[in-house]
Amino acid sequence: MPDDVAGAPAETDRAARSRSRILGAARAEFAAAGFGGGRVERIATRAGINKERIYAYFGDKRSLFAAAVASAVEELGAVRITGSDGPAGWAERLFDFMADHPDTVRLLRWSHLESDAPSEEADARLVDLPRPEDAVVRWQRDGLVPPDLDAHDLVVLVLGMCEVFHAPPYRPEGRNAFAVERRRRALVRRTVALLADAGAEPGGAARRDQPSPL
Repeated sequence: MPDDVAGAPAETDRAARSRSRILGAARAEFAAAGFGGGRVERIATRAGINKERIYAYFGDKRSLFAAAVASAVEELGAVRITGSDGPAGWAERLFDFMADHPDTVRLLRWSHLESDAPSEEADARLVDLPRPEDAVVRWQRDGLVPPDLDAHDLVVLVLGMCEVFHAPPYRPEGRNAFAVERRRRALVRRTVALLADAGAEPGGAARRDQPSPL
């Protein structure tokens, strides 16, 4: 087998590892400083890779920011949606994810403030992941969510509740942080559970006196 063919997989692996290091460094940098304050030079130092290679892999700074945000959205989208615990359980898992990934929350908030450019790339990366809106529709059919609620609006509401509790200035700090996290986690679950229960009849049947917009 020719050397150039034999070496191709190894070169591909090296390139993948380099891209992964760059992306990890970019996520840390942009989470700390946003797009405007982030510096490619610091990303190169964090990744142990020269700046020219970053541009070769990702193009310009905005494309690198878009890739960093898209990877964060992909992680968020991978939080398990399905389960017998319904929307309240999903909300609880989202809350826990954001508690464990503060840099992801910061990066997503920076993306909301500074650019909508990552949306197209994020959509492409999320195409094979389960959509929470689809889960809401199934829950509505099963009588677990009121049929008159818009699925997208409910997803945005749950995401917003979970995110705001883990973003400055509301993210708990200090010796009482754990207790505050537990209290808020229970509040998020209870709020979503109450909202879901508002549309269910005893036995799990959804109310039929209100039309569904879906």
